[in-house]
Amino acid sequence: MSGPASWIPGTRLKVRISRGAGQDRWSLIDANCNFFIDGLEPGEYAVSIDDGKVILLETDNVIVNKDSETLISLSLQADSNKTTD
Repeated sequence: MSGPASWIPGTRLKVRISRGAGQDRWSLIDANCNFFIDGLEPGEYAVSIDDGKVILLETDNVIVNKDSETLISLSLQADSNKTTD
């Protein structure tokens, strides 16, 4: 993800990894714009980033393979935000 997590002063960003209803996992994004979620089953996931009020990014089709680390690169664009419900 480009830009520091502090790009919105005082805001903590979090990432949600989802694979269907009731299968969400959450992690805070650190000051270096990194996050880590372990123990995911292999498969296809959706990823979203929000600040608790606004969804800053959503993407589908993130593939997690068995017994491996999945690296993803994301860029935020301020003009495409949605509110969280």
